[in-house]
Amino acid sequence: MEYIEICLNEYGIEQGKKELLGKKLYAHQEIIFEKIKETQESKTPRVIFNISPTGSGKTLSAYSPLLENPKYKAVGIYPTNELIADQLETLTAWGLNCFPLFAEEIDKIELSYEETSLQRSEIIERIIKAPNRQVILTNPDIIYYIAFGKYFTFEKPQRFIGNILSAFDLWVFDEFHLYDDKQKAELLAIIFSAMCVRYLDKTPVFVILSATPDFGIESIMKKMNINFEIVKAKEGDKIIQEKVNLKLIPTDLYHWQGLNKLLEIDSCIDEVYREKSSLVILDSVFQAMDYANHLREKGLDVSELHGLKRDKNGLKAHVVVGTSAIEVGIDPKEENNTYKQAVVFEARTFSQFVQRLGRIGRGNKKDRTSFVLALVPQYVYDKLKNLHQSSISRPEFFKKLESSYVKNLLFEKSISEVASLTIFNSFQKILTLVENDEEKAKIKAFFWNLTGRRFDEMKSIQQDIKEAFDSEYETFENVLFSFRNFTPTTLVVTQNDAFFMDLYDVLRRYRIKQILKTDSEIKEALERTIKDKEICTLKYKKSKKDKSCISAIEIENIYENNKRKVMVTMEIPDDMFELNYRNLYLSPIKFKVASSNNQELEIIRELNQLLKSVFFPCFIVSREDVQNLQQKTHSFLPPLFRGYPYIEPYESVEDCEDDKTIYLGRNALLMWSTFLEGGEIL
Repeated sequence: MEYIEICLNEYGIEQGKKELLGKKLYAHQEIIFEKIKETQESKTPRVIFNISPTGSGKTLSAYSPLLENPKYKAVGIYPTNELIADQLETLTAWGLNCFPLFAEEIDKIELSYEETSLQRSEIIERIIKAPNRQVILTNPDIIYYIAFGKYFTFEKPQRFIGNILSAFDLWVFDEFHLYDDKQKAELLAIIFSAMCVRYLDKTPVFVILSATPDFGIESIMKKMNINFEIVKAKEGDKIIQEKVNLKLIPTDLYHWQGLNKLLEIDSCIDEVYREKSSLVILDSVFQAMDYANHLREKGLDVSELHGLKRDKNGLKAHVVVGTSAIEVGIDPKEENNTYKQAVVFEARTFSQFVQRLGRIGRGNKKDRTSFVLALVPQYVYDKLKNLHQSSISRPEFFKKLESSYVKNLLFEKSISEVASLTIFNSFQKILTLVENDEEKAKIKAFFWNLTGRRFDEMKSIQQDIKEAFDSEYETFENVLFSFRNFTPTTLVVTQNDAFFMDLYDVLRRYRIKQILKTDSEIKEALERTIKDKEICTLKYKKSKKDKSCISAIEIENIYENNKRKVMVTMEIPDDMFELNYRNLYLSPIKFKVASSNNQELEIIRELNQLLKSVFFPCFIVSREDVQNLQQKTHSFLPPLFRGYPYIEPYESVEDCEDDKTIYLGRNALLMWSTFLEGGEIL
């Protein structure tokens, strides 16, 4: 087995003097505590970046003021619901009154209020204004829909938006490294809006947390005279990260060979799994499922944590296999018997490496050494060969590691081409809440500095898009104003579970037993599989309400090795003109599958028939052009940035050269904006 072996020394940070929760704060926590207090006293809003390393207590640094002043009200924004659940457990243990505000929780409340017909906006307002509630934990989607006025059916939501934006003393944005440039610009606009609209005489503080920051927005904040500071823990004597024995294995991650590499070195790491409680983090859900089954066959106690499965014993199993859902702030802990002694992971990017490494070795024991096996790209491995059998500090290693990795494409042009539309929509409403002409001019100036567009030209651009997308413009807006992607999904019902999955993956991976066509068929299938009636009802409601969910299906089994070939084409209805804005299409899609099985082909035809009523933003580009883009920008597409093999409507799957990619939903908007140059495709 080819590998580089490195010893990472323990790492410590400066201790502070102030005590909270029965122990002294770290110095960086104390600094942020004081800065938040200063902000409240000065009545001048402030943005604080905490870029301290994993395991240094960034969460406590953000919420510490609430532990001394129960009148403070905070909102925490987290990119995954799994992380919300993890933070809810932590903050509740500290004695804070918290509520998790995401779609499933709102659905539960809607079920209990069905007869009163409350709007979702009213439910949100009741949750936020509940007496003694200190912390609202939510995801960016909810914040987007509030800030952009998309959660409301009444005519003038401006006053409501103002009330919500000014409801909090403290805003916490966690895992900021996961946001692309479009999302960062939109969140910066939301922060600016909350600074401008202050109905409740609060002075908001915005704390942004990330151990692997990649800002790009400091210059904008400087232009707009936004008060911001960057805080990072200084090295000191208080150990927070223990020694790690690190092995780097070169792997072809570009072609998704992580699982094959693990199987290839199976005999070498078998002893690790048997002797040490372990965590395995892979990028592919299917590869995680396959690897978990492989380890179970070896007699190991294994649980899975990913988008399709969350075992009840969770992190307490001897070996936990999961995906990126684990790396985003979910921390194995000694106090709840989930601490892990070893971690095995893929690392396509520097950020992935640091975040996944950060799941292990947390503590202050000098006599304990954790084991890490990292699968890294060959080019990274080659640059780090000279570190073999060395002992090195974490800061020094991370500096060398970061310089070895190629950066992700950040989609900078999406700020002017796409984010400008969402922010314009929001600022139109915010301007009606501001009476001072000087403040209005400041908002428009901020828009210019952020997007590079004049505020007054946006109505014309918006009108052009409305005319191009005609009656389906609302569909385009729904994608535009969402934090997440919009691709065709289906509710999959198995013998013992039910979950939502990308339809493309279903067609590649599973043999479909039947399409559940009626409401009663869906409900009956769910009730056979899931005993909890509330969960059945919530999954059923989501399948009917989610516009990207085009069907519910029952499956029989899994195809081996993903051998089935599936391709995607656009399917423009006969009675419609092509909906096209500067080569960005809005269209239904159609799946083509290589199969000679008549029953299978009939099911595909039925699914394609259902897809005819759903329009997706689509952008088609050759693989060669994408490769040229990456070479030109010296960057790679983000690891899980999804595109689908494209086929022309008249081509057969067997004869297609598979040299084009079609991007759907939000990814289509990002790629489209990247390939625009002076209004034309590059």
